[in-house]
Amino acid sequence: MIHLTLDRGTASDTRTAHLEQAADELGVQVIKVAPLALLESALTNLRRVRTLLAERQPTSLQMRLVRTSAKLSNIVGEILFNAGGFSQAREWYKTAEHAANDAGDRYLADIALGGLAYLPTYSDDPRGVIALLTPRLDSGPTATPAVSWLWGLRARAHAALDEATDFNRAIENARECLARSSQELIIPGIFSCVPQKLAFYEANGAVLLNEPQRALQAADRALAIYDMSETTEPALVQLDRASALVQSREASEACRLAVTAVTAPATYRSVSVRTRARRFNHLLGSISTPAADDWRDTYRRLFVEPKATKEENGK
Repeated sequence: MIHLTLDRGTASDTRTAHLEQAADELGVQVIKVAPLALLESALTNLRRVRTLLAERQPTSLQMRLVRTSAKLSNIVGEILFNAGGFSQAREWYKTAEHAANDAGDRYLADIALGGLAYLPTYSDDPRGVIALLTPRLDSGPTATPAVSWLWGLRARAHAALDEATDFNRAIENARECLARSSQELIIPGIFSCVPQKLAFYEANGAVLLNEPQRALQAADRALAIYDMSETTEPALVQLDRASALVQSREASEACRLAVTAVTAPATYRSVSVRTRARRFNHLLGSISTPAADDWRDTYRRLFVEPKATKEENGK
């Protein structure tokens, strides 16, 4: 509060840079630690930005603060999405998009749009994903990691609809877009897109299209370069690889890999991990092997019994 009082009316460049740095660091940390652990820090920094924006600032600082609020709002949206709070996440993603547009920052607006696309993706609404992303992708956007990510999200939606040709076209556009992007923008965290993410999306789409060999190859490419200390995507890739193994009639190996994915110390059992684990469990069906039994015990312990306990406590 002392900082805010001193800054009132004219936020210093140093103070603004500090808030920008905090947002950038949170954007990386949010994929490295349990997301809810960062919620208080993200909201605290948002309050600081909001207080400064409420005062009259020089135009250059005002725009930097608005962009910072877009980043922090996107981080809160990411946290709430991972926790399963879709309606709350939507409000924060929309706030991030509004702030980015207000600052004239198309890149951050695309990042917020990608966050919004997560919600129909994990609500089994692939047509909703395509409807959301198509106007932007059809507008001829400049190649950036954010636009590459949007193409990847659209590719997965086409795969979910069993539209193989459109999936292949979209995933190729995603790769080409990332290749033409400025290398300075290809960084870890939620404010960019990296090659391993596109390989992960290809693996996921190939599983949906029942192309297990392609899925295995893409998953292996992704896992070769992922930072395995990340909380979500490495587990998702492993579950996609496990699904491809089931499709290849290698159920026991698939189940061992799936158990490894969901029990790894780094794995945060976010809504996306829970969804992918449920799909893997459904794909496994009634296959009976010791490894399959171990998977079912693990799945029940981690994903079914906690929910039952919560409902019982609610009663």
